Amino acid sequence: MLDSAAELVSRAKEAIYTEYGYGPKQDIERDALIARMDMFRLDLVDLEDPLVTEATVKTSLEQGGWTTRKSFQSLARRLLHAMMTNDTFTVVMGGHSAAAGHGNHFLQSYMMQFHKVLEPVFKRVGVKLITRNVAMGGLGTMQHSLGSKDIYGEEIDVIVWDSHMTEPDAASLDLFYRQALLGGNRKPVLWGGNFNLLRDLHLNADVDVMFPGSGMHGVKETEGLDQVQTLPFATQYLKCGINDKELCTDVNNKFRATCWIDRDDVTPTTRQQPRPGGQASWHPGFRHHQLVGRSMAMVILDAMQDAIDTWSEITIVEGHPLNDEYWHMSDVYSNIAAKVSLLDATVGACNTLKDKMPERICTTPMNGRTEFAPRANPHKTSLTSLLKPSTDGYIPESTETMLYQGPDVPNPMLMIPEGQIDVEAIVVNRRRKLSGELDLFKPLNPIELKQSLWQQNDNKNDSSTFSTRNQQLLRRRDLGEIRMGKGWVVDKKIGDCDGTSTGICGREPSNPCLLYGHMDHRGGIIGDALSGWLVFELPKIENGLIIAKFDTWHFARESKATVGWTEVNDGEFDRSLKELAPPLPDDFIFDYAIDGKITSLNLDQFREMQTVAQRVVEIFTILDKPDMETKENVEVAFRLRNCGRGCVFKFTHMYWS
Repeated sequence: MLDSAAELVSRAKEAIYTEYGYGPKQDIERDALIARMDMFRLDLVDLEDPLVTEATVKTSLEQGGWTTRKSFQSLARRLLHAMMTNDTFTVVMGGHSAAAGHGNHFLQSYMMQFHKVLEPVFKRVGVKLITRNVAMGGLGTMQHSLGSKDIYGEEIDVIVWDSHMTEPDAASLDLFYRQALLGGNRKPVLWGGNFNLLRDLHLNADVDVMFPGSGMHGVKETEGLDQVQTLPFATQYLKCGINDKELCTDVNNKFRATCWIDRDDVTPTTRQQPRPGGQASWHPGFRHHQLVGRSMAMVILDAMQDAIDTWSEITIVEGHPLNDEYWHMSDVYSNIAAKVSLLDATVGACNTLKDKMPERICTTPMNGRTEFAPRANPHKTSLTSLLKPSTDGYIPESTETMLYQGPDVPNPMLMIPEGQIDVEAIVVNRRRKLSGELDLFKPLNPIELKQSLWQQNDNKNDSSTFSTRNQQLLRRRDLGEIRMGKGWVVDKKIGDCDGTSTGICGREPSNPCLLYGHMDHRGGIIGDALSGWLVFELPKIENGLIIAKFDTWHFARESKATVGWTEVNDGEFDRSLKELAPPLPDDFIFDYAIDGKITSLNLDQFREMQTVAQRVVEIFTILDKPDMETKENVEVAFRLRNCGRGCVFKFTHMYWS
């Protein structure tokens, strides 16, 4: 098994090199062989050396990226653990629209290209590879970081950050790192982000860190329409000289996608666009995504080879089974978790968020639910899963259904042109006869294993003292029975929107690009002052911390449930179609209740409570009580008053600990 696994890893790497014009190995000249070695070379750096800086590792970002020797060995150990236990190996990415792959099919995004190559290799060694693209257009990662272990997942081995355009501040990125390390059952390798933050976490908490490379160093330039046809398909229009840049930026060369392919059994009810939206200059094309995916895959293949070599070499001497000391991960995870939870406030940048939310979020693992998509375990992690039914069993839910079920028809835009190297086909042994095909690609014997919307005052409140000020600022009174109102609307992406290559998501009849495949959607539960109470039940509060995220700027036309109503649970429709939501009235009241105890905020108090933590990320800390005893099944409810259908809020996330 080990020999066959090693052969398959070697074959996959050889296929990738050949795909980019550097193979077969024995048929290329010395200069090409040297270029091949550099293309995906992973640099091993010493982060304890003060001479190693972000500038000194810059070259590696055009190649295979960088890591530390210890982190690489730990990655191999994690892979070995998965192989020994026939377990899952999960790689998750949080990022922005470019990382999501907008403008291209979802399956053309680099995370899905990464998965396409590696999934059959992992399967051959008895491991289920789970690759999840949780990037979202126009956002950073904060809205998900606050509930990382649920939204990104609890069993993550490697987590990737790619949100440079929308999240340039180090504090938000550090929060992404911290919650990924604190919350889940595994303590993942951090891949990408900020050099200094990665170094801080590596040196102070033994966190395993890496930074991906693009592989662009080895791509041959496109030098005109005649010359480009001589290049391998994977490199065409990917890198252009100064005189040919328009060839690489032309959308017809950069993107390869369609919205619909006619089929006999399904007729779209909405006219399909000729091509997906999002084909903007700042969004990479499908070849760029493929290259990044291949570069990242090469890192995993190298680490897998290291894991196989360890297994083979040790057992030759010591015999089978492989001793626990070489592959067990429990002590590694415990060490990282303990050190991250005890990090000094001067380490990293997370603690600078204390003006926006409780400082404890940097050291306290959080739970989260949302209707944003994609997310891990979408049915379990939905915001609606927390809703508490009214006494008659009513609960708001989406009634939208998919236009069609099952797989899509084969899409030529996702296929490798005839006569070009198909890495996936080589890895899974689906041979296509190519001129000069290598014996190296012969089949292996199978192995059966297993906005800022509200301008913030310069002096923002310190959330850590909010509980004290509550006593001075807020009026508490009984405003009647708290029960689920009937004026709330659920906005959600339908389907299994889990960010994986097999997720079937977003086939709404209104979708004008059904084959696009992207799952990112800013869902939530929408209502107004006529909607009544919105009631959640949180399963367990251990650390006295509850944070809600909701938008305060939506339109009356979105609050469909209260059309025609004139009072709570029965009102009149305001047909205003203004593009800017009206401001909250001076007599606006916001009520929230925790286990039946109601707190009412006037407009000034509400705005003091509100924090715009990022663009269109409005955070409301409604409980920050570190000394609170653990409580099961805590009821949390919200209500708007004195604004009818003129104020429309959209509740998108609940976080608690």
